[in-house]
Amino acid sequence: MNIPEGALNTSGSELRPVLNSPDDITDRLLEDIADGALNSLTINYNLKYDVTPQKYSSPFFLAYHKKKFKAVKFRIFLGTEVTSIAGMFSGMPGLKKVPFFDTSRITDMSSMFRDSRSIESVPAYDTSKVVTMRSMFRNCRALTKIPEFNTYSCTDMSSMFRHAEALKKIPELDTHAVTNMESMFRGAYALKKFPKINTAEVSTMNSMFKDTKSLKKVPLFDTSKVQDMSSMFAGATILRTIPKFNTQSVERMNAMFENCDALNKLPLLDTQNVVDMSTMFRGARDLLEVPTFNTNKVRSMTGMFCGAKSLKNVPPLETTSVADMSFMFSGCTNLKTVPLFDTRNVIDMSGMFRGARALTEVPLFITSRVITMNCMFCGTRSLKSVPLFDTSSVIDMGCMFCDARALESVPPFDTQAVSNMSEMFCGASSLRNVPLFSMRSVEKMDFMFSGAHSLSIETVRAWNSVYRFGKQLRKMLEESDKQARKIAEDAEDTEDAEKAASAQDNIKSCTCDAQNGSLEVEVVSTPNEADAKVADHVLDNELEAHDDTMKRPKKKKPAKAQDSNVATSCKQEAKCACKAEAKAKTKADAEKTDKADQKAAKVEPPKAETEVKSEASEACTKAHKTAKIVASKANACKESKKVAKEEKAQACDEVSVAQDAKVEAPKEETAKAVAPKTTEVERKAPSKATAKAPTKETSAPKATATRKSVSAQAVTRDDDVPEANLSSNLKSATSMENHP
Repeated sequence: MNIPEGALNTSGSELRPVLNSPDDITDRLLEDIADGALNSLTINYNLKYDVTPQKYSSPFFLAYHKKKFKAVKFRIFLGTEVTSIAGMFSGMPGLKKVPFFDTSRITDMSSMFRDSRSIESVPAYDTSKVVTMRSMFRNCRALTKIPEFNTYSCTDMSSMFRHAEALKKIPELDTHAVTNMESMFRGAYALKKFPKINTAEVSTMNSMFKDTKSLKKVPLFDTSKVQDMSSMFAGATILRTIPKFNTQSVERMNAMFENCDALNKLPLLDTQNVVDMSTMFRGARDLLEVPTFNTNKVRSMTGMFCGAKSLKNVPPLETTSVADMSFMFSGCTNLKTVPLFDTRNVIDMSGMFRGARALTEVPLFITSRVITMNCMFCGTRSLKSVPLFDTSSVIDMGCMFCDARALESVPPFDTQAVSNMSEMFCGASSLRNVPLFSMRSVEKMDFMFSGAHSLSIETVRAWNSVYRFGKQLRKMLEESDKQARKIAEDAEDTEDAEKAASAQDNIKSCTCDAQNGSLEVEVVSTPNEADAKVADHVLDNELEAHDDTMKRPKKKKPAKAQDSNVATSCKQEAKCACKAEAKAKTKADAEKTDKADQKAAKVEPPKAETEVKSEASEACTKAHKTAKIVASKANACKESKKVAKEEKAQACDEVSVAQDAKVEAPKEETAKAVAPKTTEVERKAPSKATAKAPTKETSAPKATATRKSVSAQAVTRDDDVPEANLSSNLKSATSMENHP
């Protein structure tokens, strides 16, 4: 702080401090400003407004928050280099009076009196060079009068009189250079008349007259360069009509007439370049009709007529470019029907007709790209039916027909992608028939039929059955997909495509269990045979849809019975088990050999080929159990073949020895009495005689050998048994395992 020459530091003396920067401000100076103990204060630096109080550079603001005061009683001087007094008296709610000082060199008066709620009037400052008056009197709620400022150089008057609630009249201002009038009179509740001003250069009038609750009419401005009129008259509750502005350059009209309760008629505005009409007439309760605007470029109509309770008809607007129609006619209680809009690009129809109680008919819109229909017909109490929309892309149908009390039936929508059906038919008390939708992706069904009193309990049970099965099926398919992805990654690491393909076939065999009915699912009884067939049809479609989404080439195989499919999958599991054991042995031997064998042994089959993780579904576990039984049977068959061959050879040897012994005995007894010819005849006969009448010693071994030979033949045939018989054997083996 610098003290000018001639100033005294004694108490009660004249003080004329000079501030060259905010660093010169001391606590003693702040106390003197609050007490009015100074004779004058000179400021030689530009003031800057900041929404953060710690960054305020105004000594008056800092002094006020140290000790509150109501008036500045000393003179103020500004240095020759000072051009900004932004925020000079801002943030001082109790301040009522400020002195006049020279502002001839000032170009920035933004937020000068902002939030000074008690100030009632200001001096006629020199504003000939002021460029910006943004928020100059914002929230000056006690301000009732302003002088006629020279605003020739001003270009920015945004929020200048925002929430100047007591201001009733505004003098004529030179606004020929102003380009921004955003929120200029917003919240000026007492403002009744508005002077004609020059708006030839204005490009934005966003919220210009928002919440001017006493404004009845506005003059015709030059709006040829205005691009933004969003919320321009929002909240002007007694405004009945507007002049026909030039709106050829306007791109945004969202919320332009929102909550204009008294507005009942509109001129036909030029809207050829408008891209946003969202909430344009929201809450316009007295609006009876709407002109046929040019809406070729409009992309958003969300909430456009929401709450327009008196609106009975809507013109056929061009909606080719519209992507959002959410809550477009929500709360239009007198609207009975709407024209057929072009909705090919719409993706959001949530709440579109919510609360349209008089709506009786809905055209068949193109909804192939719609993602959400949440609350679309909620509260449409006169609607009895809806057309079959294309809902293949919809993921949210929550509360779609909630409180649709007159609704009697719905068509079979495509719900394969829907994840939310909570409260979908809640309160639909007249609903009698609901087809079974696809539950493939459904995760929420809370209170789906709550209050649907006319719906039979059997139908609800059928829905519950499909939902439970779909939930378990979805879990199994997710696990299968995870395993497939993991195997594919392992295959890329090991560069072994055959193993990846084999493992994927094994995982697919687990899915076959569900398809063939071996997956155990708790399903409540369906109401009748027809509903049960419909449920089965839905589930078949689920499995087919999953197969389509599996990103791998499908092998063309001839159609087989269910048992043969199970047998084929189990044989694949058994082969994988055998291969796994062989690979393990090869790896152990390869560690002792050269490096080349070790490299070959490192490639192990993926874990999914030999076993299924504990987290896998019950279907996959059962498939592996069956595979183990088949593997054990195969080993048993091999061993039994080997033993049978050995025993057969041994039995044949014993029989031949016995035959030789019997032949030699008759030779010795008849050698002396019988001629040589007889001996030769007897040598040929023993084989036949022995076959017809065996001795006691040889009969038992021969029978044993025959029995074993037959057993071996049976085992040999069993190895070549068809897949259908193998399936029956597997089923019996599985039943034996389950019931020891």
